[in-house]
Amino acid sequence: MFLFFFLLQLVILVVMPKKSQIYSNIKTYCETMHRVGVMTQCALSKNISRPNKQYCGNLGLKINTKVGADASLLLYFVPVVS
Repeated sequence: MFLFFFLLQLVILVVMPKKSQIYSNIKTYCETMHRVGVMTQCALSKNISRPNKQYCGNLGLKINTKVGADASLLLYFVPVVS
């Protein structure tokens, strides 16, 4: 089981509203298990069942950042004028 969590980078949880104890237990376990730590991203079931562009974009940015990617990228060098 340790090897599985060592390879795991992110756990995405869909939680019911007002289930803060479940949320808290899962977050604590994932962040402290076996001294490895696994990033988690939670989403409320009501938001997942009726997604909109802004919610999906924000969720995507959070996930992207948690797995170590850049949220933005400069394609061209902009010279600095002094």
